[in-house]
Amino acid sequence: MTREKVLVVFILAILSLVKAGYSVNPVVIEFLYYKPCSVCPSQEVYYQAYLHNKHVVTNILWDYGNKVLVEWIPFFSTEGLEKVEQYNLTFTDWNSIVVNYEVVLKGGEQFINETRLRELVDFYLGESPPIHDVAIISLLPASSSVLRGEVLDINVTAKNEGNQVESFNITVCCNSTLIETVFVDSLGSNTERVLVFRWNTTEVAEGNYTLSAQAYGVQNETDTNDNLFCYEVVEVRAPSTLPTIKHDVAVISVIPSQTVMYVGEKVNFTVAVKNVGTETESFNVNTYCNESLIGTQTITGLAPNETRLVFFIWDTTNKTPGDYPVRVTAESVPNEINLLDNERADSKIRVKASPLSLMAMLVLALSVGFFETFSPCLIVMLSFILSYAMGHTSRYGASFLQVMVFGAGFVSASAVLGLAFGLVFLSMPTLRISLTWAVCIFAVLFGLNLLGLLKMPFETKPLIKKLTRKYVATYIGIFALGFVFYFLDPCIAPIFVSMVPLMFSGALPLILFVFCLGAIVPFVGIGLFTGSVSKLARSTYRHRSAIRSISGLILIGYALYLIVFDLIL
Repeated sequence: MTREKVLVVFILAILSLVKAGYSVNPVVIEFLYYKPCSVCPSQEVYYQAYLHNKHVVTNILWDYGNKVLVEWIPFFSTEGLEKVEQYNLTFTDWNSIVVNYEVVLKGGEQFINETRLRELVDFYLGESPPIHDVAIISLLPASSSVLRGEVLDINVTAKNEGNQVESFNITVCCNSTLIETVFVDSLGSNTERVLVFRWNTTEVAEGNYTLSAQAYGVQNETDTNDNLFCYEVVEVRAPSTLPTIKHDVAVISVIPSQTVMYVGEKVNFTVAVKNVGTETESFNVNTYCNESLIGTQTITGLAPNETRLVFFIWDTTNKTPGDYPVRVTAESVPNEINLLDNERADSKIRVKASPLSLMAMLVLALSVGFFETFSPCLIVMLSFILSYAMGHTSRYGASFLQVMVFGAGFVSASAVLGLAFGLVFLSMPTLRISLTWAVCIFAVLFGLNLLGLLKMPFETKPLIKKLTRKYVATYIGIFALGFVFYFLDPCIAPIFVSMVPLMFSGALPLILFVFCLGAIVPFVGIGLFTGSVSKLARSTYRHRSAIRSISGLILIGYALYLIVFDLIL
Protein backbone atom coordinates (compact mmCIF):
# COMPACT_ATOMS: atom_id res chain seq x y z
CA MET A 1 0.00 0.00 0.00
CA THR A 2 1.38 3.41 -0.98
CA ARG A 3 1.86 6.24 1.48
CA GLU A 4 -0.96 8.18 -0.13
CA LYS A 5 -3.39 5.29 0.41
CA VAL A 6 -2.26 4.88 4.00
CA LEU A 7 -2.91 8.57 4.61
CA VAL A 8 -6.42 8.34 3.11
CA VAL A 9 -7.26 5.28 5.24
CA PHE A 10 -5.92 7.04 8.33
CA ILE A 11 -8.04 10.15 7.73
CA LEU A 12 -11.17 8.12 7.00
CA ALA A 13 -10.68 6.13 10.21
CA ILE A 14 -10.46 9.29 12.29
CA LEU A 15 -13.52 10.78 10.60
CA SER A 16 -15.49 7.60 11.24
CA LEU A 17 -14.66 7.83 14.92
CA VAL A 18 -15.86 11.42 15.04
CA LYS A 19 -18.99 10.55 13.09
CA ALA A 20 -19.76 7.74 15.52
CA GLY A 21 -20.74 10.40 18.05
CA TYR A 22 -23.72 11.25 15.83
CA SER A 23 -25.12 7.73 15.54
CA VAL A 24 -27.45 8.10 18.56
CA ASN A 25 -30.83 9.68 17.83
CA PRO A 26 -30.76 12.96 19.75
CA VAL A 27 -33.27 13.81 22.46
CA VAL A 28 -35.32 16.79 21.28
CA ILE A 29 -35.84 19.55 23.85
CA GLU A 30 -38.20 22.34 22.85
CA PHE A 31 -37.83 25.49 24.96
CA LEU A 32 -40.79 27.81 24.38
CA TYR A 33 -39.34 30.93 25.89
CA TYR A 34 -40.43 34.46 26.62
CA LYS A 35 -38.19 36.99 28.40
CA PRO A 36 -40.30 39.02 30.85
CA CYS A 37 -39.38 42.52 32.00
CA SER A 38 -36.27 42.32 34.20
CA VAL A 39 -36.96 45.54 36.12
CA CYS A 40 -40.73 45.28 36.59
CA PRO A 41 -41.61 44.18 40.16
CA SER A 42 -44.76 42.39 38.99
CA GLN A 43 -42.72 40.21 36.59
CA GLU A 44 -39.66 39.54 38.74
CA VAL A 45 -40.64 35.96 39.59
CA TYR A 46 -41.31 35.22 35.91
CA TYR A 47 -37.97 36.71 34.89
CA GLN A 48 -36.11 34.62 37.47
CA ALA A 49 -37.92 31.49 36.23
CA TYR A 50 -36.92 32.35 32.65
CA LEU A 51 -33.25 32.78 33.62
CA HIS A 52 -33.22 29.55 35.62
CA ASN A 53 -34.87 27.44 32.92
CA LYS A 54 -32.64 28.91 30.20
CA HIS A 55 -29.56 28.15 32.32
CA VAL A 56 -30.68 24.53 32.85
CA VAL A 57 -31.33 23.92 29.14
CA THR A 58 -27.96 25.49 28.23
CA ASN A 59 -26.15 23.29 30.78
CA ILE A 60 -27.72 20.15 29.34
CA LEU A 61 -26.91 21.20 25.77
CA TRP A 62 -23.29 21.86 26.79
CA ASP A 63 -22.82 18.56 28.65
CA TYR A 64 -24.69 16.19 26.30
CA GLY A 65 -23.41 17.70 23.05
CA ASN A 66 -24.86 16.16 19.91
CA LYS A 67 -26.95 13.70 21.96
CA VAL A 68 -29.42 16.52 22.62
CA LEU A 69 -31.07 18.80 20.08
CA VAL A 70 -32.47 22.01 21.58
CA GLU A 71 -35.02 24.05 19.68
CA TRP A 72 -35.26 27.64 20.98
CA ILE A 73 -38.79 28.74 20.09
CA PRO A 74 -40.04 32.29 20.89
CA PHE A 75 -43.33 31.75 22.73
CA PHE A 76 -45.34 34.37 20.82
CA SER A 77 -43.88 33.61 17.38
CA THR A 78 -45.93 31.83 14.74
CA GLU A 79 -44.17 28.54 15.51
CA GLY A 80 -44.50 29.15 19.24
CA LEU A 81 -48.27 29.70 19.04
CA GLU A 82 -48.59 26.53 17.00
CA LYS A 83 -46.73 24.67 19.76
CA VAL A 84 -49.05 26.22 22.37
CA GLU A 85 -52.01 24.71 20.56
CA GLN A 86 -50.23 21.39 19.92
CA TYR A 87 -49.32 20.88 23.59
CA ASN A 88 -52.53 22.36 25.07
CA LEU A 89 -50.66 25.20 26.77
CA THR A 90 -52.14 28.53 27.86
CA PHE A 91 -50.85 32.03 27.20
CA THR A 92 -49.44 32.13 30.75
CA ASP A 93 -47.28 29.02 30.18
CA TRP A 94 -44.31 30.87 28.68
CA ASN A 95 -40.87 29.32 29.27
CA SER A 96 -42.29 25.81 28.97
CA ILE A 97 -40.05 22.81 28.29
CA VAL A 98 -41.00 19.83 26.12
CA VAL A 99 -38.85 16.69 25.87
CA ASN A 100 -39.43 14.35 22.92
CA TYR A 101 -42.87 15.92 22.44
CA GLU A 102 -43.94 15.38 26.08
CA VAL A 103 -44.57 18.49 28.18
CA VAL A 104 -42.39 18.27 31.29
CA LEU A 105 -42.80 21.87 32.50
CA LYS A 106 -45.58 24.35 31.99
CA GLY A 107 -43.64 27.54 32.51
CA GLY A 108 -44.85 30.84 33.90
CA GLU A 109 -43.28 31.04 37.34
CA GLN A 110 -42.24 27.37 37.47
CA PHE A 111 -38.56 26.40 37.90
CA ILE A 112 -37.40 23.24 36.11
CA ASN A 113 -35.42 20.78 38.23
CA GLU A 114 -32.16 20.18 36.38
CA THR A 115 -31.45 16.79 37.95
CA ARG A 116 -34.86 15.46 36.98
CA LEU A 117 -34.54 16.79 33.46
CA ARG A 118 -31.15 15.09 33.09
CA GLU A 119 -32.57 11.80 34.30
CA LEU A 120 -35.33 12.05 31.71
CA VAL A 121 -32.76 12.73 28.96
CA ASP A 122 -30.74 9.72 30.15
CA PHE A 123 -33.83 7.55 29.90
CA TYR A 124 -34.59 8.62 26.33
CA LEU A 125 -30.97 7.93 25.43
CA GLY A 126 -31.47 4.35 26.61
CA GLU A 127 -29.13 4.69 29.57
CA SER A 128 -31.65 3.60 32.23
CA PRO A 129 -34.52 1.01 32.45
CA PRO A 130 -38.17 2.14 32.57
CA ILE A 131 -39.27 3.01 36.12
CA HIS A 132 -42.90 3.70 37.08
CA ASP A 133 -43.19 5.50 40.40
CA VAL A 134 -45.41 8.34 41.55
CA ALA A 135 -45.62 9.83 45.02
CA ILE A 136 -47.50 12.34 47.13
CA ILE A 137 -44.80 14.43 48.75
CA SER A 138 -46.89 17.11 50.42
CA LEU A 139 -50.41 17.81 51.65
CA LEU A 140 -50.96 21.25 53.09
CA PRO A 141 -54.33 22.83 53.98
CA ALA A 142 -54.67 26.59 53.78
CA SER A 143 -55.41 26.57 57.50
CA SER A 144 -55.44 24.02 60.29
CA SER A 145 -58.74 25.38 61.61
CA VAL A 146 -61.87 26.24 59.64
CA LEU A 147 -65.39 27.35 60.53
CA ARG A 148 -68.12 24.89 59.68
CA GLY A 149 -69.66 25.90 56.35
CA GLU A 150 -66.45 27.41 54.94
CA VAL A 151 -64.50 25.99 52.03
CA LEU A 152 -60.94 24.93 52.84
CA ASP A 153 -58.30 24.80 50.09
CA ILE A 154 -55.96 21.82 50.30
CA ASN A 155 -52.70 21.92 48.33
CA VAL A 156 -51.39 18.51 47.28
CA THR A 157 -47.99 18.10 45.61
CA ALA A 158 -47.57 15.02 43.41
CA LYS A 159 -44.23 13.92 42.04
CA ASN A 160 -43.28 11.51 39.29
CA GLU A 161 -40.17 9.77 40.65
CA GLY A 162 -39.89 7.39 37.70
CA ASN A 163 -38.55 7.95 34.20
CA GLN A 164 -41.83 7.58 32.29
CA VAL A 165 -44.54 10.17 31.68
CA GLU A 166 -47.47 9.15 33.89
CA SER A 167 -51.20 9.84 34.09
CA PHE A 168 -53.03 8.86 37.28
CA ASN A 169 -55.72 9.78 39.81
CA ILE A 170 -55.34 11.51 43.18
CA THR A 171 -58.03 11.30 45.84
CA VAL A 172 -58.22 13.42 48.96
CA CYS A 173 -60.20 12.14 51.93
CA CYS A 174 -61.35 13.50 55.27
CA ASN A 175 -60.93 10.53 57.59
CA SER A 176 -62.53 7.88 55.34
CA THR A 177 -64.88 10.23 53.48
CA LEU A 178 -63.98 11.17 49.92
CA ILE A 179 -63.57 14.89 49.32
CA GLU A 180 -62.54 14.97 45.65
CA THR A 181 -60.74 13.01 42.91
CA VAL A 182 -58.53 14.74 40.35
CA PHE A 183 -56.95 13.21 37.25
CA VAL A 184 -53.28 14.12 36.70
CA ASP A 185 -52.58 14.12 32.99
CA SER A 186 -49.07 13.53 31.57
CA LEU A 187 -46.85 14.27 34.55
CA GLY A 188 -43.30 14.29 33.22
CA SER A 189 -40.49 12.22 34.66
CA ASN A 190 -39.05 13.65 37.87
CA THR A 191 -41.38 16.64 37.87
CA GLU A 192 -43.83 17.91 40.45
CA ARG A 193 -47.34 19.30 40.12
CA VAL A 194 -49.36 21.14 42.76
CA LEU A 195 -53.10 20.50 42.75
CA VAL A 196 -55.71 22.38 44.75
CA PHE A 197 -58.61 20.44 46.29
CA ARG A 198 -61.57 22.25 47.84
CA TRP A 199 -63.27 20.85 50.94
CA ASN A 200 -66.76 22.18 51.62
CA THR A 201 -67.40 21.73 55.35
CA THR A 202 -71.11 22.62 55.28
CA GLU A 203 -72.23 19.06 56.08
CA VAL A 204 -69.27 18.25 58.33
CA ALA A 205 -69.70 17.96 62.08
CA GLU A 206 -67.47 19.91 64.43
CA GLY A 207 -64.33 18.08 65.45
CA ASN A 208 -60.82 17.12 64.42
CA TYR A 209 -60.18 15.38 61.11
CA THR A 210 -57.28 13.69 59.37
CA LEU A 211 -56.75 14.62 55.74
CA SER A 212 -55.09 12.16 53.37
CA ALA A 213 -54.10 12.17 49.71
CA GLN A 214 -53.44 9.05 47.66
CA ALA A 215 -52.12 8.51 44.13
CA TYR A 216 -53.12 5.38 42.23
CA GLY A 217 -53.63 3.97 38.74
CA VAL A 218 -50.02 3.59 37.56
CA GLN A 219 -49.27 0.17 36.07
CA ASN A 220 -46.11 -1.70 37.06
CA GLU A 221 -45.32 0.80 39.81
CA THR A 222 -42.13 -0.14 41.64
CA ASP A 223 -42.77 1.67 44.94
CA THR A 224 -46.23 2.31 46.37
CA ASN A 225 -45.13 3.13 49.92
CA ASP A 226 -45.02 6.85 49.13
CA ASN A 227 -48.40 7.00 47.36
CA LEU A 228 -50.26 7.96 50.56
CA PHE A 229 -49.73 11.13 52.57
CA CYS A 230 -51.64 12.00 55.75
CA TYR A 231 -52.03 15.33 57.54
CA GLU A 232 -53.14 15.60 61.15
CA VAL A 233 -55.20 17.40 62.34
CA VAL A 234 -57.68 19.88 60.81
CA GLU A 235 -60.26 21.36 63.13
CA VAL A 236 -63.81 22.10 62.01
CA ARG A 237 -65.36 24.40 64.59
CA ALA A 238 -68.73 25.96 65.19
CA PRO A 239 -69.36 29.53 64.02
CA SER A 240 -68.21 32.31 66.34
CA THR A 241 -65.90 29.98 68.26
CA LEU A 242 -62.18 30.50 68.56
CA PRO A 243 -59.83 27.95 67.00
CA THR A 244 -58.08 25.48 69.23
CA ILE A 245 -54.51 26.52 69.76
CA LYS A 246 -52.26 24.59 67.38
CA HIS A 247 -48.53 24.87 66.73
CA ASP A 248 -47.39 23.72 63.29
CA VAL A 249 -44.69 24.95 60.89
CA ALA A 250 -43.80 23.47 57.50
CA VAL A 251 -41.15 23.54 54.79
CA ILE A 252 -43.02 24.25 51.55
CA SER A 253 -40.32 24.14 48.87
CA VAL A 254 -36.57 23.99 48.28
CA ILE A 255 -35.25 25.49 45.00
CA PRO A 256 -31.49 25.37 44.24
CA SER A 257 -30.08 27.91 41.79
CA GLN A 258 -28.44 25.02 39.91
CA THR A 259 -28.20 21.28 40.37
CA VAL A 260 -24.99 20.56 38.42
CA MET A 261 -21.85 22.52 39.21
CA TYR A 262 -18.08 22.37 39.41
CA VAL A 263 -15.98 22.10 42.54
CA GLY A 264 -15.34 25.61 43.86
CA GLU A 265 -18.65 27.09 42.68
CA LYS A 266 -21.46 28.24 44.97
CA VAL A 267 -25.11 27.22 44.87
CA ASN A 268 -27.96 29.27 46.34
CA PHE A 269 -30.96 27.59 47.97
CA THR A 270 -34.31 29.37 48.20
CA VAL A 271 -36.42 27.77 50.95
CA ALA A 272 -40.09 28.59 51.57
CA VAL A 273 -41.51 27.95 55.05
CA LYS A 274 -45.08 28.47 56.26
CA ASN A 275 -46.87 28.70 59.58
CA VAL A 276 -49.88 26.40 59.23
CA GLY A 277 -50.79 26.65 62.89
CA THR A 278 -52.80 29.21 64.83
CA GLU A 279 -50.05 30.96 66.76
CA THR A 280 -47.16 33.22 65.78
CA GLU A 281 -43.97 31.16 65.81
CA SER A 282 -40.19 31.58 65.89
CA PHE A 283 -37.90 28.70 64.95
CA ASN A 284 -34.72 27.67 63.11
CA VAL A 285 -34.45 26.34 59.56
CA ASN A 286 -31.46 24.06 58.82
CA THR A 287 -30.12 23.02 55.43
CA TYR A 288 -27.95 19.93 54.96
CA CYS A 289 -25.96 18.59 52.01
CA ASN A 290 -25.03 14.94 52.38
CA GLU A 291 -26.02 15.24 56.06
CA SER A 292 -23.47 18.02 56.66
CA LEU A 293 -24.98 21.23 57.97
CA ILE A 294 -24.38 24.11 55.56
CA GLY A 295 -26.42 26.80 57.29
CA THR A 296 -29.05 27.80 59.81
CA GLN A 297 -31.54 30.66 59.49
CA THR A 298 -33.73 31.90 62.33
CA ILE A 299 -37.36 32.73 61.56
CA THR A 300 -38.92 35.16 64.01
CA GLY A 301 -42.52 36.29 64.31
CA LEU A 302 -44.02 34.12 61.56
CA ALA A 303 -47.76 34.78 61.71
CA PRO A 304 -50.42 32.09 61.11
CA ASN A 305 -50.79 31.26 57.38
CA GLU A 306 -47.76 33.45 56.55
CA THR A 307 -45.09 32.18 54.13
CA ARG A 308 -41.51 33.42 54.27
CA LEU A 309 -38.46 32.83 52.06
CA VAL A 310 -35.00 32.17 53.50
CA PHE A 311 -31.76 31.78 51.57
CA PHE A 312 -28.71 29.56 51.99
CA ILE A 313 -25.37 29.49 50.16
CA TRP A 314 -23.29 26.34 49.83
CA ASP A 315 -19.63 26.72 48.83
CA THR A 316 -18.29 23.56 47.16
CA THR A 317 -14.62 24.51 47.54
CA ASN A 318 -12.59 21.43 48.58
CA LYS A 319 -15.62 19.16 48.11
CA THR A 320 -15.22 15.74 46.50
CA PRO A 321 -17.00 15.30 43.14
CA GLY A 322 -20.21 13.33 43.49
CA ASP A 323 -23.93 13.60 44.25
CA TYR A 324 -25.02 15.44 47.38
CA PRO A 325 -28.61 14.97 48.60
CA VAL A 326 -30.18 18.14 50.03
CA ARG A 327 -32.37 18.11 53.13
CA VAL A 328 -34.07 21.11 54.75
CA THR A 329 -35.70 20.93 58.18
CA ALA A 330 -37.77 23.34 60.22
CA GLU A 331 -37.03 22.71 63.88
CA SER A 332 -40.18 21.79 65.78
CA VAL A 333 -41.83 24.51 67.85
CA PRO A 334 -43.09 23.85 71.40
CA ASN A 335 -46.17 21.59 71.50
CA GLU A 336 -46.07 20.89 67.76
CA ILE A 337 -48.10 17.79 67.00
CA ASN A 338 -47.50 17.34 63.24
CA LEU A 339 -43.87 16.87 62.21
CA LEU A 340 -44.49 15.29 58.80
CA ASP A 341 -44.23 18.61 56.96
CA ASN A 342 -41.17 19.89 58.82
CA GLU A 343 -38.74 18.40 56.31
CA ARG A 344 -38.13 18.39 52.56
CA ALA A 345 -35.49 16.13 51.07
CA ASP A 346 -36.22 16.00 47.34
CA SER A 347 -33.24 17.81 45.83
CA LYS A 348 -29.81 16.57 44.78
CA ILE A 349 -26.72 18.55 43.77
CA ARG A 350 -24.15 17.00 41.43
CA VAL A 351 -20.64 18.36 41.94
CA LYS A 352 -18.20 17.73 39.08
CA ALA A 353 -14.43 17.97 39.03
CA SER A 354 -13.26 21.51 38.31
CA PRO A 355 -12.16 22.31 34.77
CA LEU A 356 -8.93 24.15 34.24
CA SER A 357 -8.94 27.56 35.89
CA LEU A 358 -8.26 30.61 33.74
CA MET A 359 -4.75 30.93 35.14
CA ALA A 360 -4.04 27.26 34.41
CA MET A 361 -5.39 27.74 30.87
CA LEU A 362 -3.11 30.72 30.30
CA VAL A 363 -0.06 28.85 31.61
CA LEU A 364 -0.92 25.89 29.40
CA ALA A 365 -1.50 28.15 26.38
CA LEU A 366 1.86 29.86 26.94
CA SER A 367 3.65 26.51 27.28
CA VAL A 368 1.95 25.01 24.22
CA GLY A 369 2.83 28.09 22.16
CA PHE A 370 6.48 27.94 23.25
CA PHE A 371 6.91 24.23 22.52
CA GLU A 372 5.13 24.66 19.20
CA THR A 373 7.98 26.96 18.08
CA PHE A 374 10.75 25.25 19.99
CA SER A 375 10.48 22.05 17.97
CA PRO A 376 13.32 20.21 16.19
CA CYS A 377 11.59 20.51 12.82
CA LEU A 378 11.13 24.27 13.02
CA ILE A 379 14.65 25.10 14.22
CA VAL A 380 16.31 22.89 11.61
CA MET A 381 14.15 24.30 8.82
CA LEU A 382 14.67 27.88 10.06
CA SER A 383 18.43 27.29 9.87
CA PHE A 384 17.98 26.09 6.30
CA ILE A 385 15.86 29.15 5.41
CA LEU A 386 18.29 31.61 7.01
CA SER A 387 21.23 30.06 5.16
CA TYR A 388 19.55 31.20 1.93
CA ALA A 389 18.42 34.55 3.31
CA MET A 390 21.88 35.46 4.66
CA GLY A 391 23.28 35.03 1.20
CA HIS A 392 21.59 38.33 0.35
CA THR A 393 22.82 40.29 3.38
CA SER A 394 25.46 40.07 6.06
CA ARG A 395 24.03 42.75 8.37
CA TYR A 396 22.94 41.59 11.83
CA GLY A 397 19.84 43.83 11.89
CA ALA A 398 18.62 42.49 8.57
CA SER A 399 19.11 38.91 9.71
CA PHE A 400 17.19 39.59 12.94
CA LEU A 401 14.38 41.19 10.93
CA GLN A 402 14.22 38.17 8.62
CA VAL A 403 13.79 35.85 11.61
CA MET A 404 11.06 38.06 13.07
CA VAL A 405 9.22 38.35 9.73
CA PHE A 406 9.28 34.57 9.39
CA GLY A 407 8.04 34.31 12.99
CA ALA A 408 5.27 36.85 12.31
CA GLY A 409 4.00 34.73 9.41
CA PHE A 410 4.22 31.59 11.53
CA VAL A 411 2.34 33.12 14.50
CA SER A 412 -0.23 34.76 12.17
CA ALA A 413 -1.14 31.35 10.79
CA SER A 414 -1.47 30.04 14.34
CA ALA A 415 -3.72 32.97 15.34
CA VAL A 416 -5.92 32.69 12.24
CA LEU A 417 -6.40 28.95 12.65
CA GLY A 418 -7.00 29.26 16.40
CA LEU A 419 -9.53 32.04 15.95
CA ALA A 420 -11.35 30.11 13.22
CA PHE A 421 -11.56 26.97 15.35
CA GLY A 422 -12.61 28.96 18.40
CA LEU A 423 -15.39 30.91 16.70
CA VAL A 424 -16.78 27.90 14.85
CA PHE A 425 -16.96 25.62 17.84
CA LEU A 426 -18.02 28.26 20.35
CA SER A 427 -20.97 28.96 18.04
CA MET A 428 -21.73 25.24 17.67
CA PRO A 429 -21.77 23.88 21.25
CA THR A 430 -23.52 20.68 20.14
CA LEU A 431 -20.19 19.57 18.63
CA ARG A 432 -18.32 19.93 21.90
CA ILE A 433 -18.35 16.28 23.01
CA SER A 434 -17.51 14.86 19.57
CA LEU A 435 -14.80 17.46 19.01
CA THR A 436 -13.18 16.80 22.39
CA TRP A 437 -13.11 13.05 21.66
CA ALA A 438 -11.56 13.78 18.25
CA VAL A 439 -8.97 16.04 19.88
CA CYS A 440 -8.06 13.33 22.38
CA ILE A 441 -7.72 10.73 19.64
CA PHE A 442 -5.51 13.01 17.52
CA ALA A 443 -3.43 14.01 20.55
CA VAL A 444 -2.77 10.38 21.49
CA LEU A 445 -1.89 9.42 17.91
CA PHE A 446 0.45 12.38 17.43
CA GLY A 447 1.91 11.78 20.88
CA LEU A 448 2.73 8.20 19.87
CA ASN A 449 4.24 9.60 16.68
CA LEU A 450 6.49 11.95 18.65
CA LEU A 451 7.52 9.05 20.89
CA GLY A 452 8.49 7.10 17.78
CA LEU A 453 5.87 4.41 18.37
CA LEU A 454 3.74 5.36 15.37
CA LYS A 455 4.90 6.51 11.93
CA MET A 456 2.86 9.22 10.21
CA PRO A 457 2.57 8.56 6.46
CA PHE A 458 3.53 11.97 5.07
CA GLU A 459 6.68 13.98 4.34
CA THR A 460 6.77 17.76 3.81
CA LYS A 461 10.46 18.72 3.97
CA PRO A 462 11.11 18.52 0.18
CA LEU A 463 8.21 20.88 -0.46
CA ILE A 464 9.42 23.34 2.18
CA LYS A 465 12.93 23.37 0.71
CA LYS A 466 11.54 24.01 -2.75
CA LEU A 467 9.40 26.93 -1.54
CA THR A 468 12.33 28.37 0.41
CA ARG A 469 14.60 28.55 -2.63
CA LYS A 470 11.84 30.31 -4.57
CA TYR A 471 10.46 32.89 -2.09
CA VAL A 472 13.20 33.65 0.47
CA ALA A 473 14.58 36.67 -1.38
CA THR A 474 11.89 39.17 -0.15
CA TYR A 475 10.32 39.95 3.22
CA ILE A 476 6.88 39.20 1.80
CA GLY A 477 8.20 35.83 0.64
CA ILE A 478 9.72 35.13 4.08
CA PHE A 479 6.40 36.07 5.78
CA ALA A 480 4.55 33.76 3.38
CA LEU A 481 7.03 30.96 4.11
CA GLY A 482 6.38 31.32 7.84
CA PHE A 483 2.64 31.28 7.25
CA VAL A 484 2.77 28.20 4.98
CA PHE A 485 5.31 26.39 7.13
CA TYR A 486 2.82 26.37 10.02
CA PHE A 487 0.49 24.10 8.05
CA LEU A 488 3.20 21.86 6.59
CA ASP A 489 5.35 21.04 9.61
CA PRO A 490 4.44 17.59 11.03
CA CYS A 491 5.95 18.59 14.39
CA ILE A 492 3.48 21.44 14.82
CA ALA A 493 0.16 19.78 14.04
CA PRO A 494 0.03 17.73 17.26
CA ILE A 495 0.86 20.75 19.40
CA PHE A 496 -1.96 22.82 17.94
CA VAL A 497 -4.41 19.94 18.42
CA SER A 498 -3.90 20.17 22.18
CA MET A 499 -4.98 23.83 22.06
CA VAL A 500 -8.47 23.11 20.71
CA PRO A 501 -10.21 22.34 24.04
CA LEU A 502 -9.01 25.69 25.36
CA MET A 503 -11.04 27.36 22.61
CA PHE A 504 -14.23 26.61 24.53
CA SER A 505 -13.36 29.16 27.19
CA GLY A 506 -15.09 32.53 27.28
CA ALA A 507 -11.60 34.06 27.38
CA LEU A 508 -10.78 33.01 23.82
CA PRO A 509 -9.02 36.28 22.73
CA LEU A 510 -6.85 36.31 25.86
CA ILE A 511 -5.92 32.63 25.49
CA LEU A 512 -5.00 33.11 21.82
CA PHE A 513 -2.91 36.17 22.68
CA VAL A 514 -0.95 34.28 25.36
CA PHE A 515 -0.57 31.29 23.01
CA CYS A 516 0.88 33.53 20.28
CA LEU A 517 3.11 35.25 22.85
CA GLY A 518 4.56 31.88 23.82
CA ALA A 519 5.07 31.03 20.14
CA ILE A 520 6.96 34.25 19.34
CA VAL A 521 9.40 34.04 22.29
CA PRO A 522 11.72 31.43 20.65
CA PHE A 523 11.83 33.52 17.46
CA VAL A 524 13.10 36.49 19.46
CA GLY A 525 15.82 34.30 20.99
CA ILE A 526 16.81 32.85 17.61
CA GLY A 527 16.84 36.35 16.07
CA LEU A 528 19.19 37.65 18.76
CA PHE A 529 21.62 34.85 18.10
CA THR A 530 21.20 34.61 14.35
CA GLY A 531 24.87 33.95 13.77
CA SER A 532 24.70 30.87 15.97
CA VAL A 533 21.43 29.51 14.60
CA SER A 534 23.20 26.72 12.70
CA LYS A 535 24.97 25.66 15.87
CA LEU A 536 21.63 25.81 17.74
CA ALA A 537 20.03 23.75 15.01
CA ARG A 538 22.74 21.10 15.22
CA SER A 539 22.49 21.03 19.04
CA THR A 540 18.72 20.82 18.92
CA TYR A 541 18.84 18.12 16.28
CA ARG A 542 21.15 16.02 18.45
CA HIS A 543 18.57 16.20 21.25
CA ARG A 544 15.57 15.90 18.95
CA SER A 545 14.54 12.51 20.37
CA ALA A 546 14.36 13.87 23.93
CA ILE A 547 12.45 17.00 22.85
CA ARG A 548 10.00 14.96 20.76
CA SER A 549 9.52 12.44 23.57
CA ILE A 550 8.76 15.17 26.12
CA SER A 551 6.27 16.75 23.72
CA GLY A 552 4.68 13.35 23.07
CA LEU A 553 4.28 12.60 26.78
CA ILE A 554 2.73 16.03 27.36
CA LEU A 555 0.21 15.42 24.57
CA ILE A 556 -0.79 11.96 25.78
CA GLY A 557 -1.05 13.11 29.39
CA TYR A 558 -3.18 16.08 28.36
CA ALA A 559 -5.48 13.82 26.33
CA LEU A 560 -5.93 11.47 29.28
CA TYR A 561 -6.72 14.45 31.51
CA LEU A 562 -9.45 15.57 29.11
CA ILE A 563 -10.93 12.06 28.87
CA VAL A 564 -11.10 11.54 32.63
CA PHE A 565 -12.12 14.99 33.89
CA ASP A 566 -14.09 16.40 30.96
CA LEU A 567 -15.67 13.45 29.17
CA ILE A 568 -16.17 10.90 31.96
CA LEU A 569 -16.65 12.79 35.22
